[in-house]
Amino acid sequence: SAGRTLDIFMDFQLRHTSPWRPNMSTTCMWRLVGKWTESQRCGILHGLLHRWVGRRQLRITKVWHSAWAAAQVGWTPPTSMPADAAHLFHACESGKGWQDCMHYCTHDASFDAQAEPLKDIKTMHGYAEWMKGIAVVAMPGSRYELNAQSFDPETRTATFFGTFRGTHTGHLHGFPAPTHKSMETQYVYNMHVAPCGKVDRITKVWHSAWAAAQVGWTPPTSMPADAAHLFHACESGKGW
Repeated sequence: SAGRTLDIFMDFQLRHTSPWRPNMSTTCMWRLVGKWTESQRCGILHGLLHRWVGRRQLRITKVWHSAWAAAQVGWTPPTSMPADAAHLFHACESGKGWQDCMHYCTHDASFDAQAEPLKDIKTMHGYAEWMKGIAVVAMPGSRYELNAQSFDPETRTATFFGTFRGTHTGHLHGFPAPTHKSMETQYVYNMHVAPCGKVDRITKVWHSAWAAAQVGWTPPTSMPADAAHLFHACESGKGW
């Protein structure tokens, strides 16, 4: 009858001939609107894929999740963690130094942190070497834990939340003598990923004073117990 519509749900598969392109499969719906006889309507599923039925004019509305399909074949910006950002996090935290970290950064990657021990470090090269000194020399056997990670495709920002644990047993230039005290400190990295896929900027958010106090790198802010005991023992005439 005139004005009849027909909705067709179909599974669509696309196979690329190039081996480096993945296959794509998606589900879509076709809505056909036209003036069909009953016989034409019954044969439309076959005729749609091979020819226009009776050469009549028709209007097709396609309902399709195109973003889902495009993401499968890499036609949209990545929504998952870029590989180089993840590799950089693990290389840095395990103390690999710049020789390893450089493979995941642009050559002029910058670094920034509002933390006293890192205030003069402005390049990823410098920070990677600083972290190597901490993780390998000052705290041999240190370990880290990746607690959470995310990637924002709009700003191309990779975020890592981690926990670093270590004991100060090694001598490192510019640091106090080994205190044999341990730290457990949390931190966040924000990494900007350039269009080439490599990290070109990193910001570290870290409560450095809290970490330093744990391993005895800063003067105590509360009254040391021995000083208080000494005052009372002396003033009460306890003697040597």
